[in-house]
Amino acid sequence: MGSADSLADAETAGEGVVGLPDALFPEQAERASAAAAQTIEARTRAHVMSVTLAESRAARCKAGAREGA
Repeated sequence: MGSADSLADAETAGEGVVGLPDALFPEQAERASAAAAQTIEARTRAHVMSVTLAESRAARCKAGAREGA
């Protein structure tokens, strides 16, 4: 096994915790990449929904303030 520095370099290079390049395990790398993409998409959708809800609430509050004034 390599030193801590070589493991850190491997992680920095995106080669994984054990320092093995993705080319040795293309199926696993592809699945991990697809899972990461799905996670990013889900988080993006959740963020957009959150912003949309916040904007909707702000618009209703603003409209209510105008009616009550």
